[in-house]
Amino acid sequence: MTGGWIHGNLYGGSELSNDGPENPTEEEQTNNLEGLVFVNLVGGTISGRVFGGGYKGTVDGSTHLHIGTEALEKCNYYTSDKHKEEKPAFLVPSKLVVEGSVYAGGDYGGGESGYDTITVKGFSHVYIDGTGYRFTQSGAGPEMEIKGGVFGSGASCDAGDIRLVTLDNYGAPSRLNDDGMAEDVTRTLTSIQRADQVRLIKSHVRLTGASDVANDNQTALYSLNRIGDKNYEAGENAGKLDKLGKLGNSLALEGGSTVILDSTTTEVANFKSVDDGEEEIPFTGQALAVPNAIILETGTVFRISYKNGSVEEYGAVSGYSYIVAGDQAEAYAYARQKNGAGARDGGFVVYDDSVQDQIKREELEYHDVAGTGYRYWQIKGKDVDGLGVTRQTVLTARKLETEPADGYAVAEGAIELPPAASGSIYVIKEINISSALSLVDAAKLTEDGEWLSSGEGVNVDDEKQKIQSLPLSTFGLILHPDSGFGESNQEKDRIVSNHTSNSGSSNSIIGDAIQVSEHVTDGSIPQIRYYLTYKNDEIKISQDLGTVDIVLQRKEGDVDKETITMNVQILTRASELSPQTVDLYATQKGSYTGRLIIPSGANRTLSLINVDDKSTKLVKKEDSYAEDQFAITMETVKGQGWLTAGLMDSVCDLGGYPAGSGLQIGSTDSRYEAPLDFTLYNHGNFSPRDPAEVILTFQDGENTVDITLRIHWESSIVSA
Repeated sequence: MTGGWIHGNLYGGSELSNDGPENPTEEEQTNNLEGLVFVNLVGGTISGRVFGGGYKGTVDGSTHLHIGTEALEKCNYYTSDKHKEEKPAFLVPSKLVVEGSVYAGGDYGGGESGYDTITVKGFSHVYIDGTGYRFTQSGAGPEMEIKGGVFGSGASCDAGDIRLVTLDNYGAPSRLNDDGMAEDVTRTLTSIQRADQVRLIKSHVRLTGASDVANDNQTALYSLNRIGDKNYEAGENAGKLDKLGKLGNSLALEGGSTVILDSTTTEVANFKSVDDGEEEIPFTGQALAVPNAIILETGTVFRISYKNGSVEEYGAVSGYSYIVAGDQAEAYAYARQKNGAGARDGGFVVYDDSVQDQIKREELEYHDVAGTGYRYWQIKGKDVDGLGVTRQTVLTARKLETEPADGYAVAEGAIELPPAASGSIYVIKEINISSALSLVDAAKLTEDGEWLSSGEGVNVDDEKQKIQSLPLSTFGLILHPDSGFGESNQEKDRIVSNHTSNSGSSNSIIGDAIQVSEHVTDGSIPQIRYYLTYKNDEIKISQDLGTVDIVLQRKEGDVDKETITMNVQILTRASELSPQTVDLYATQKGSYTGRLIIPSGANRTLSLINVDDKSTKLVKKEDSYAEDQFAITMETVKGQGWLTAGLMDSVCDLGGYPAGSGLQIGSTDSRYEAPLDFTLYNHGNFSPRDPAEVILTFQDGENTVDITLRIHWESSIVSA
């Protein structure tokens, strides 16, 4: 593809069928197996996603996904004497934009196949080469941009037995320091995930983070996820490590590359910093000869490890690269210890130009933690003093298929604290609860467990009734000191509630101290788990209720150390589309956007069949409005949840909706949530009054669902 516009997805394989011979003959193997499906994309716009494989089928061979003209020149198949005549000639590049993600494998859809199901029998690779394309305003050549993520796998399935992802000359530095290290970049991806090897060659990207529904925590965001995480020494993977060459099962930065991590990493088996010849970069006390760099922008965790069964295996850091934390961030990196197999491992270099006319470069100090198998590095930004560390987890209330005995289910999540000295004490300094949430004074740790209360005078049945009465905003929450804390502390679960977060209440936990066990090794990683209790069968709406922010002060003896803010995000996720209300607020600036989330779990084709304005003040969107008028627009939010075929591709003005007509909104992919945004426009100088309502009727297959848009005219919003 050299140009044009595909409004949906681009597939290399077939739809609903397999590609290639299932049991190839020796001749077929010789000629086809190592090069069966090719996607060569050098220009054009893809509104959806790009796949090396097909839709709901298996590729009985290998997939090659090439993006950029030079990517074809780097493919071993095309460059071999045997197949070089097959390489397409005279592919003239043009502006290249992919709105979604790119996958080496196929799109299985519908969740009918497991996420680990192999649907490409040979190997699979994504090779993105930006040579000759433009990544800055002043650059030459056509523009290239991928707005989603890059996956070595398929969607809802895996890809080949060897999965490769390469970014070559993709992105550019937007700012360089005196060592030639990029301090910012011009291209952003959501994430790089599910590959045996990832190479960044002279590439510069920011990874904001994306979730993976195959992970235990389906809502957590990861910049890097499952890179080289197989056990290549046993079972069906035995011997595959040799096929990965010198770089092995690693994330590799080559030739002066930069990766900025906005979210944490999980299961990145090894990390290598190498030059153009794939030789490890040494540190001599001077500027690195090749300025590969990792920037931990938001104080995230860069962990080099993977799970071998239930055991966490820490991996190698080979060669040296720069490592930087954002100006207001404190971050940590983890890898295997520098002894035994890791004795020759590399590390990280910090760069300091804070002293005028001087540049200081030194190896970042690491700490081997006895008995754990890991060492860690601590990186601080220049403005971090007094700001402390932030950690996040997400608790998602979703209806369980098996109803708990008492009707109340439990969601859990964990927060890993920074490494701490043995005997450290954590004091709860402050708790802030989102105004959209109400937390009661009782909760439980498991579905069949006993209810715990915040203290004397609390009637558990009354607290249950509070959850029952307002199940979409009222919950129980437990803070549980877990690994790294002494047993006496682990037994003291704390109820986090609107009551206990008040320092003046009788059962307040503000000022409570939690002590790390004296028997834990210095540098161990304490963990706090959170348990959310909710009414199982009442979770009928998908929404983000905000966060509970819990601030801890770590102390060693009487000395204050770092401050840690734990952000516990609370979500509800429905399995069916139910009648509900979307709140919209009139504001002085004249616009406000609210979101309706169409749940995952089923393929839906939605149409708007009626707009009922109860206020009679809804008008078409204009440049100005009378004081009591308003307009509302509806727009699909592009992403994995909406199928691009038949999708409403323009904004719908609800004030101009013809009565009795039907408007097809689009079809959803059962694997993902599909958002709809409603934007309210109003006169900025308005008087507070009672809410107005507009009721939308959606057709969902044979069912109809009413969605109420409630417009609030509140004085508190007027002055906001």
